[in-house]
Amino acid sequence: ETGKDGTGAPGSAGSVLRAADLHAVVDFQIPLLYKEAFLGKGLYLTHQTEWILAIYFFLGFAASVKRELMRGKPWSRLDRFVHWGSVMAGGFGLFLTIMFYALVWPNPSFHETVIKPHEEQGVPMTYYFHVIHAPSIFLVLLEAFVKQPQLIHSNVGSAASYFQYFAAFGAWYVFVLRYNYYKTGGYPYPFMTEFKAWWHHWVFYIFCFGFIWFLGCVYRAFLLVVQGKPRSARGVEKLRTKNGYNLRSDNIQGRGVAQGRKGSNL
Repeated sequence: ETGKDGTGAPGSAGSVLRAADLHAVVDFQIPLLYKEAFLGKGLYLTHQTEWILAIYFFLGFAASVKRELMRGKPWSRLDRFVHWGSVMAGGFGLFLTIMFYALVWPNPSFHETVIKPHEEQGVPMTYYFHVIHAPSIFLVLLEAFVKQPQLIHSNVGSAASYFQYFAAFGAWYVFVLRYNYYKTGGYPYPFMTEFKAWWHHWVFYIFCFGFIWFLGCVYRAFLLVVQGKPRSARGVEKLRTKNGYNLRSDNIQGRGVAQGRKGSNL
């Protein structure tokens, strides 16, 4: 389905895809694994990432429904924000799946201390962990195909402009981990107990959040390649701000184009 403005807007498909992120509700069914944890389940990067993605997909769903109901209206601020934030969501979505299957799932201690005891009590932990970790990478990759090309090219910022946001999240999560260790003397992930020196932890922190930003950059490149150049973008001045996020009204853009046409007729 392609919009009259040539932006290629598969709104219905996008709405269905974003609603599919309901797999995040499975997180509620997983028992609290670390009862003394600071923030409870919020101590886990999986939990925080799942709900960042759930909020992002909900906002995207709301924006796509609004777009279907208001055809021909200027793009809303919510729509522009969601397209700008797609790079952040892509980085988190790729990271959630890749790091779980690269670091957590292969760890024997994880299976012995987390999976096995709960499954002996009848809790399907293997199923739960696959459901909350596997879909994210596929959802963010598929969502790249249902974005609005014009909005992607006018609102997505440079790769470097997103670094500050990933770094801020990294600083927050490192604070959560260190404060939890100060209060309880423990870590949320079994493999972290294998770090012998204090600097091993900091190397791990820097690697993790640098890797999320790197994956965000990879997703940004994938997004721009998938969407290509919007057919209606020729001759239209982009209103991208320094950090890529544009909140200015599309009416301003419309007036600029109109003035340009008027000037060309003189």
